[in-house]
Amino acid sequence: MNPLRSTAFSVSSIIVASCFSVQAIGVGVYISYGVFFNPLMTEFGWPRAAISGSSAVAFFVSGLFGILIGRLNDRIGPRIIMSVTALFLGTGCMLMSGMDTIWELYLYFGLVFGIGLSSIDVIALTTIARWFPGKRGFMTGITKVGTGAGS
Repeated sequence: MNPLRSTAFSVSSIIVASCFSVQAIGVGVYISYGVFFNPLMTEFGWPRAAISGSSAVAFFVSGLFGILIGRLNDRIGPRIIMSVTALFLGTGCMLMSGMDTIWELYLYFGLVFGIGLSSIDVIALTTIARWFPGKRGFMTGITKVGTGAGS
């Protein structure tokens, strides 16, 4: 058995599994926000429209920052960017545990979490495209299954 081939396979597997996991966790946390609508309405008395507005803000912020993330990814690579945006994602979730007002929901989920969400597709899909130029479509498909698994 060729040790180089074995190492290449294991590194490739780690890359695909990592990108799958990034998609599953990132999108899964965003999609699961709908589960909290009724508890938020019951606890704080906020209208459904106000609660769902923070989700729209998070998605909008994610799209805006995705442009910046793409440019930064080309310049400095995915490791630092994914680490920083993962901190935003986690910080947004953590801060939401202590919120009391609607503006905090928009700040923590809409802005902070939205910035963290911005790198999910950009980093995972560009990393796959760079690592697997010959099997780009197949590996991208495996990675995007993470989105469905997380949902």
